[in-house]
Amino acid sequence: MGKSRRRFLALTGTLLGGSFFVGSKAYDSLIAAAPKDAAAQKERARTDPRQREIYIDAIDGTRLHAAFRSAEDPKERGRHCCLLLHDDGASPAQCMPYAAHYLEKGMDVLMPSLRGQGLSGGKYRGYGYDDRLDVLTWTHWLLKRDPEARIVIHGLGTGAAAALLALPEHIPSEVYAVVADSSYTTLSAYLQRLLKYSDGSRVPAKLRLFALRYITKLRAGYDIKDADVTAAVAKAQTPVMFVHGDADQKVPVEMSRQLYARAQCTRELFIHPGAGHLESMSVSPVRYRDSIDAFLEKHSPDRL
Repeated sequence: MGKSRRRFLALTGTLLGGSFFVGSKAYDSLIAAAPKDAAAQKERARTDPRQREIYIDAIDGTRLHAAFRSAEDPKERGRHCCLLLHDDGASPAQCMPYAAHYLEKGMDVLMPSLRGQGLSGGKYRGYGYDDRLDVLTWTHWLLKRDPEARIVIHGLGTGAAAALLALPEHIPSEVYAVVADSSYTTLSAYLQRLLKYSDGSRVPAKLRLFALRYITKLRAGYDIKDADVTAAVAKAQTPVMFVHGDADQKVPVEMSRQLYARAQCTRELFIHPGAGHLESMSVSPVRYRDSIDAFLEKHSPDRL
């Protein structure tokens, strides 16, 4: 074997080894499931006597968890239900300020733990991609519980992405509206942004994303590039309300503007001035709640 060939093979091995190391480090930080013990303790500390803990199996056998709260004064003609989806790195507890509003309106609320987080099973986080199928599983659970249920899906951050990614996946017609608060456009763009600002690594974010994509396909079995919310909303038929704070540094407001422009369904866009990531509710609570109420009233099968 010639000297130049040995050098080439050595360089190739170094590059591959380096890429594997960089990708694995990013995977452990961004994709690997959250520690279960700490997450479970956090959830149990927030358990409320009015709350039921629901466990079901996903289509791939993963054990899924959700917190369920029933409205004290439900509607007579069936039940309006809200499926509330938390952001990555959070839990159903994040949904409680939103749940309170829906409960006051007489709606039942189901708050799943996304896979790989909280009390749900799974060895990795899907950032809404695999969760899109879990959204269908939970909507069918609500319909099995009450065949006359009318369902709203309200997602926060990656939970919003999960809701939007689910729309082309034969979403039941009983889902009459989606509220998408601060969704990304593509998972590639979102993760590249996280990698760019996550640490002081000298390795360019694009290179780390390339390595992360390879490791994610190898270890989690899904392709980051397949999580394309922009393509999903172009096929959606369910009415969507896009919500975003214009001071969001984690998911730029331009992403919701792009989704709104690409969507072919009935849609509305609400930008909240001065609100950071998922701060629209706290910065302008009255405007936030009133805009949601008006949107749901407009698209509800019957008056809420």
